[in-house]
Amino acid sequence: MPYLILILGLIVGAYALYRFFIKATPEQVRSLIRYSIIIVYVLILLFFALTGRIIISLALLLLSIPFVIAHFKDKAQKDNKQDEE
Repeated sequence: MPYLILILGLIVGAYALYRFFIKATPEQVRSLIRYSIIIVYVLILLFFALTGRIIISLALLLLSIPFVIAHFKDKAQKDNKQDEE
């Protein structure tokens, strides 16, 4: 029974993603993918931190700093461009 509920949830989720991709602009799709990757990365960091592998978690956190800085710079540039228009 739990597998049936899981499969039903996956089907509903896949349909929702399908509908989103049909109606979304390329910028919205890019944003969804970017934030999905960030959420998965944070969950991996939390997993390593909570299971006692704090060294791996810290290493991954340090490796992510350049990507976080680039993300915020890109976001600030887009906000400045919108303010000028």
